[in-house]
Amino acid sequence: MDDGALIQYKNVEIHQQELCVLSDVNLELHKGEFVYLIGKVGSGKTSLLKTLYGELDVIDGEAEVLGYNMRSIKRKHIPQLRRKLGIVFQDFQLLTDRTVYNNLEFVLRATGWKTYQIEAFGFEIVQVFFCWITIVCTIYPRIYISKFSS
Repeated sequence: MDDGALIQYKNVEIHQQELCVLSDVNLELHKGEFVYLIGKVGSGKTSLLKTLYGELDVIDGEAEVLGYNMRSIKRKHIPQLRRKLGIVFQDFQLLTDRTVYNNLEFVLRATGWKTYQIEAFGFEIVQVFFCWITIVCTIYPRIYISKFSS
Protein backbone atom coordinates (compact mmCIF):
# COMPACT_ATOMS: atom_id res chain seq x y z
CA MET A 1 0.00 0.00 0.00
CA ASP A 2 3.07 2.27 0.10
CA ASP A 3 3.24 5.11 -2.42
CA GLY A 4 5.16 7.55 -0.23
CA ALA A 5 2.20 8.43 1.98
CA LEU A 6 2.83 8.65 5.72
CA ILE A 7 -0.81 7.84 6.42
CA GLN A 8 -3.02 5.98 4.00
CA TYR A 9 -6.58 4.76 4.59
CA LYS A 10 -8.59 3.00 1.89
CA ASN A 11 -12.27 2.14 2.43
CA VAL A 12 -11.76 2.05 6.20
CA GLU A 13 -14.59 1.33 8.61
CA ILE A 14 -14.40 2.51 12.24
CA HIS A 15 -16.62 1.42 15.12
CA GLN A 16 -17.19 2.62 18.67
CA GLN A 17 -18.32 -0.45 20.60
CA GLU A 18 -20.67 -2.12 18.12
CA LEU A 19 -21.77 1.08 16.35
CA CYS A 20 -20.23 1.99 13.00
CA VAL A 21 -19.28 5.68 13.29
CA LEU A 22 -17.34 6.04 10.03
CA SER A 23 -17.38 4.00 6.84
CA ASP A 24 -15.67 4.20 3.47
CA VAL A 25 -12.93 6.48 4.85
CA ASN A 26 -10.27 7.32 2.28
CA LEU A 27 -7.35 9.43 3.44
CA GLU A 28 -3.80 10.01 2.29
CA LEU A 29 -1.30 12.31 3.99
CA HIS A 30 2.25 13.01 2.82
CA LYS A 31 5.31 14.48 4.47
CA GLY A 32 5.05 18.24 4.88
CA GLU A 33 1.27 18.40 4.70
CA PHE A 34 -0.55 20.27 7.46
CA VAL A 35 -4.12 19.10 7.91
CA TYR A 36 -7.08 20.32 9.94
CA LEU A 37 -9.75 17.83 10.94
CA ILE A 38 -13.00 19.69 11.46
CA GLY A 39 -16.60 18.61 11.81
CA LYS A 40 -19.65 18.67 14.01
CA VAL A 41 -19.74 17.11 17.46
CA GLY A 42 -20.27 13.37 17.09
CA SER A 43 -19.17 13.23 13.46
CA GLY A 44 -16.28 10.82 14.15
CA LYS A 45 -13.23 13.12 14.30
CA THR A 46 -11.92 11.66 17.56
CA SER A 47 -12.66 8.11 16.44
CA LEU A 48 -10.62 8.66 13.29
CA LEU A 49 -7.72 10.12 15.26
CA LYS A 50 -7.85 7.23 17.73
CA THR A 51 -7.35 4.78 14.87
CA LEU A 52 -4.26 6.72 13.75
CA TYR A 53 -2.49 6.14 17.07
CA GLY A 54 -3.88 2.70 17.80
CA GLU A 55 -6.38 3.56 20.52
CA LEU A 56 -9.26 2.26 18.41
CA ASP A 57 -9.20 -0.66 16.00
CA VAL A 58 -9.80 -0.38 12.28
CA ILE A 59 -12.59 -2.86 11.52
CA ASP A 60 -12.43 -3.02 7.74
CA GLY A 61 -10.44 -1.64 4.82
CA GLU A 62 -6.74 -0.92 4.48
CA ALA A 63 -5.04 1.36 7.00
CA GLU A 64 -1.36 2.15 7.19
CA VAL A 65 0.29 4.71 9.48
CA LEU A 66 4.05 5.30 9.20
CA GLY A 67 4.54 1.83 7.79
CA TYR A 68 2.40 0.08 10.43
CA ASN A 69 -0.60 -1.89 9.22
CA MET A 70 -3.30 -0.68 11.62
CA ARG A 71 -5.43 -3.79 11.03
CA SER A 72 -2.69 -6.11 12.30
CA ILE A 73 -0.44 -3.94 14.51
CA LYS A 74 0.65 -5.70 17.71
CA ARG A 75 -0.07 -3.93 21.00
CA LYS A 76 3.65 -3.96 21.83
CA HIS A 77 4.36 -1.79 18.73
CA ILE A 78 1.82 0.92 19.57
CA PRO A 79 4.19 2.91 21.85
CA GLN A 80 6.74 3.01 18.99
CA LEU A 81 4.06 4.24 16.60
CA ARG A 82 2.96 6.96 19.02
CA ARG A 83 6.53 8.18 19.52
CA LYS A 84 6.90 8.50 15.75
CA LEU A 85 3.58 10.32 15.40
CA GLY A 86 4.13 12.92 18.08
CA ILE A 87 0.45 13.33 18.94
CA VAL A 88 -0.42 16.53 20.84
CA PHE A 89 -3.78 16.31 22.57
CA GLN A 90 -6.18 19.16 23.31
CA ASP A 91 -5.67 18.60 27.02
CA PHE A 92 -1.97 19.30 27.08
CA GLN A 93 -1.28 17.79 30.53
CA LEU A 94 1.56 20.23 31.09
CA LEU A 95 3.43 20.12 34.35
CA THR A 96 2.41 23.43 35.92
CA ASP A 97 5.66 23.91 37.82
CA ARG A 98 7.71 23.95 34.57
CA THR A 99 8.10 26.16 31.52
CA VAL A 100 7.06 25.01 28.05
CA TYR A 101 10.68 24.16 27.25
CA ASN A 102 11.05 22.18 30.49
CA ASN A 103 7.82 20.29 29.74
CA LEU A 104 9.12 19.41 26.27
CA GLU A 105 12.52 18.47 27.67
CA PHE A 106 10.84 16.17 30.19
CA VAL A 107 8.90 14.36 27.45
CA LEU A 108 11.95 14.09 25.20
CA ARG A 109 14.07 12.61 28.00
CA ALA A 110 11.28 10.20 28.92
CA THR A 111 11.14 8.97 25.32
CA GLY A 112 14.88 8.33 25.09
CA TRP A 113 16.33 11.53 23.65
CA LYS A 114 19.93 12.27 24.67
CA THR A 115 21.03 15.65 26.08
CA TYR A 116 22.90 16.61 22.90
CA GLN A 117 19.81 15.81 20.80
CA ILE A 118 17.57 17.90 23.02
CA GLU A 119 20.01 20.82 22.92
CA ALA A 120 20.34 20.55 19.14
CA PHE A 121 16.61 20.37 18.46
CA GLY A 122 15.14 21.95 21.59
CA PHE A 123 14.84 25.52 20.35
CA GLU A 124 13.42 24.37 17.03
CA ILE A 125 10.85 22.23 18.85
CA VAL A 126 9.80 25.16 21.05
CA GLN A 127 9.36 27.33 17.94
CA VAL A 128 7.12 24.72 16.32
CA PHE A 129 5.20 24.28 19.59
CA PHE A 130 4.53 28.03 19.93
CA CYS A 131 3.39 28.20 16.29
CA TRP A 132 1.02 25.33 17.02
CA ILE A 133 -0.18 26.96 20.27
CA THR A 134 -0.96 30.16 18.35
CA ILE A 135 -3.16 28.17 15.98
CA VAL A 136 -4.86 26.27 18.82
CA CYS A 137 -5.52 29.43 20.83
CA THR A 138 -7.08 31.02 17.76
CA ILE A 139 -9.37 28.04 17.26
CA TYR A 140 -10.03 27.46 20.99
CA PRO A 141 -10.03 30.91 22.63
CA ARG A 142 -10.86 29.43 26.05
CA ILE A 143 -7.25 28.17 26.24
CA TYR A 144 -5.16 30.91 27.77
CA ILE A 145 -1.56 31.60 26.83
CA SER A 146 -0.76 32.05 30.53
CA LYS A 147 -1.23 28.28 30.91
CA PHE A 148 1.90 27.84 28.77
CA SER A 149 4.19 30.37 30.35
CA SER A 150 6.27 29.90 33.47
